[in-house]
Amino acid sequence: METEKIIIHPNYTRVGKGKEQKNFDNDIALIKMSARVPLGPNIRPVCLPNKTNEPLMEGTVSGFGGFERSVKSKILRYGHIQEYPLDECDPVKLPVTDNMFCAGDDVKSVDSCKGDSGGPLFSPVLGSGSPDKPYRLIGIVSWGPPGCGNESFKAYYTKVKNYLDWIKETMEKN
Repeated sequence: METEKIIIHPNYTRVGKGKEQKNFDNDIALIKMSARVPLGPNIRPVCLPNKTNEPLMEGTVSGFGGFERSVKSKILRYGHIQEYPLDECDPVKLPVTDNMFCAGDDVKSVDSCKGDSGGPLFSPVLGSGSPDKPYRLIGIVSWGPPGCGNESFKAYYTKVKNYLDWIKETMEKN
């Protein structure tokens, strides 16, 4: 598939190479494809969330990021995680805003990892969606601690419901 255009949120500030990122607020972008993505048994649509969605009880995160000693995966991996209150998450000395939430799984040590950034966190969990209960994109993997799956630390996700107006406006203009 060819990418026609990548639109980064105008209020996202990316620090240049060699410098540490100081803020991950507004960590969201839209990708316009050059043609429609063909759907099939292994490619399914995921809807945007409602503005009123409750906190994530359980969802599925996926990506090709670190796995077993941080080696990037050659296959798409996924895991089921839940949202945690911010006071149970370690902010790793970076600012946490209302546009973020943290999630993971203390019991199974499931988490997103380096290399998963930009990946989806959707609900309900994989395998339990239906026409009456469609999959919804709740979060986008944004940032987290250096290690993965540590029960003391969780990864942070961009809260997609906060960007619905920007997404709609940007899609209409492009």
